[in-house]
Amino acid sequence: MFAIDNALFLLALVVVLGVIFEYVNGFHDAANAIATVVATRVLSPAQAVLMAGSLNLVGALSGVAVAKTVGNGIVDAKDVKDGEFMTNVPPGYVIVCPGETSAEGVVRFDRPVPYLGLQITDVTFQFKDGKATWSAGTNEESIRGQYDRATGAKDRLGWLQIGLNPAASYGFLQDDLVAGAVEIGIGDNSEYGGKNHSNFGFQGRLTNATVRVGKKVVVDKGRLAA
Repeated sequence: MFAIDNALFLLALVVVLGVIFEYVNGFHDAANAIATVVATRVLSPAQAVLMAGSLNLVGALSGVAVAKTVGNGIVDAKDVKDGEFMTNVPPGYVIVCPGETSAEGVVRFDRPVPYLGLQITDVTFQFKDGKATWSAGTNEESIRGQYDRATGAKDRLGWLQIGLNPAASYGFLQDDLVAGAVEIGIGDNSEYGGKNHSNFGFQGRLTNATVRVGKKVVVDKGRLAA
């Protein structure tokens, strides 16, 4: 019989818990990483899992530069204290909450929408009397059930977002950052200061939109107006 040093025990416990966390967290990372290539049949599930596992290992061994950069002030303690926990790296976009019952008309989005690791295409919103109905060309069934079960203002206009980053280019996950890109969302907007409260939110994106605020054009056919 021998006594285990407290420090050694705590170290072993931290290592074990860290391994368990990484293993469980990997379920989610792997799903997000390979969903698109599997859904579009670019790779088989086995090939995609092998690719994700190999590249995750390479990434983990390549250094901690990203962690040091993020921890060095891009998203700092003041951001968290002020409630800006949705700060984007890199920036940026501007997002506003229009009158939640003000929308009328139909908009068909020309960019695929990332949602829970899936690619949703041909998304259309139809607004009538301030309420929205929506449809999608692919993977609609993956989120329709969530929408049907959701409560609150799930069918109200949520937000209007305009991309501001001139260095970003269209590429699925960064579409919302591209200068002149326009995103329109429905559902919960409470985190942006809006009045909608719901357990559902969904959005679509446009590359060639024109946006006017009063008489002033702020986006002209997908480009930020001077």
